[in-house]
Amino acid sequence: MNIDLEISNLVKAARVKQAKEGLKKSVEKWNSFHWGGAGSGTDLFSGWLKVMYGEAGAEVDIRDRVAVIFSSHVKTNELWYQGVENAPHFHFIPPIECLAMDVEKELGSSNR
Repeated sequence: MNIDLEISNLVKAARVKQAKEGLKKSVEKWNSFHWGGAGSGTDLFSGWLKVMYGEAGAEVDIRDRVAVIFSSHVKTNELWYQGVENAPHFHFIPPIECLAMDVEKELGSSNR
């Protein structure tokens, strides 16, 4: 085995390990913030929606919609997490912020 190929394989293995560790940390941080119980991001956002939009805000399915957004972010970077050479790696705003923008489009700007 030539040295360049061996180095390339080591670099790729290190990149895959780093990507998987990064994904694991992101998922742990996301789970802690969004599903972490009282005071979690979804609880805060839910309260904010109720105050800003009343009944319409109370009907927004936050957990499922945030999970769908987060899953799409992970899927978009799937090749990068698998260590595919030259795969793109996209960075996104947090899923809860994406949902906030979607809700504003759906329900309009609040006058409160």
